[in-house]
Amino acid sequence: LKLCKASVMSSDAEFRELQNAIILKLLEEPDLPVSSGKLGHALNGNKRAIAAALHELEREGRVLQFEREKPGPAQWTLMNPNKEKEDLGNVVVQVPDRFGYTGGKVPKGKTATVRAEPGCFDGLKDTILAALSNGGTKTVYNLVQQLKCQKNQVNAALYTLAQNGDVQQEVGSQPPAWSLTESGIALAAALPPLEEMSVPAAVSIGVTAAEVPGAGPQAIQNLNLMAQQKRWTVRYEDRGMTPAGLWAVVCFVNDAEFPAGVSKNKKEAKQVAASYACAGMGVDTGG
Repeated sequence: LKLCKASVMSSDAEFRELQNAIILKLLEEPDLPVSSGKLGHALNGNKRAIAAALHELEREGRVLQFEREKPGPAQWTLMNPNKEKEDLGNVVVQVPDRFGYTGGKVPKGKTATVRAEPGCFDGLKDTILAALSNGGTKTVYNLVQQLKCQKNQVNAALYTLAQNGDVQQEVGSQPPAWSLTESGIALAAALPPLEEMSVPAAVSIGVTAAEVPGAGPQAIQNLNLMAQQKRWTVRYEDRGMTPAGLWAVVCFVNDAEFPAGVSKNKKEAKQVAASYACAGMGVDTGG
């Protein structure tokens, strides 16, 4: 049944583009078998879609499953790397949005309205580079706590950055600790300071108002008071629920958009959003 579904999908141009993205990723290290999970992390793609594409490629005779000595996830390798390189070597493709990874699970009965849009994953990678730019090392747990974002997304971003040669694991560290390579240091130098950056709402684990300095009812009140004095226009936009089941609210001041407040309910999300706007506009919240 899975193969039948994949065969139907193979007539779809976007599905073929996904297959080509997989082939190109396998071409980077043709002698190294890779699981669908690692391909999903590397391509920021939906694991089920990647698995379906691999099975269809296997049916077409372009990839094969690597025989493992021990039980574990299926690993894949190219049937004919030289031919694939000749056919696709100069092609540039990306995973189509419909097959992209959209983050965590939404609670039953809810609908996610904030999606991991194009550029979201790149934004997370930039934020991680900035977080590592102080010259120290950080574990995944450190980054999750500091950036308030989903652990699986941090792992995926670090894996992709490592594949690109921008970060590296410290030898012998347990749990694994990460630091920047020379190329990562160069990339981080071109980024704004970490305090001026924000994790995309779609990959955030959210914060409570108590965790954000100055957040709370006073942030909204002080911003409104300053807006009256300065004749600013303040408005809030409800972005709905993130894939992780949190609420996202964005504050605009004179049409300037500030980072989304992401929290467990709309009220706290609005308070957090107001505190970010206050910080950006230089409004004292007493935090």
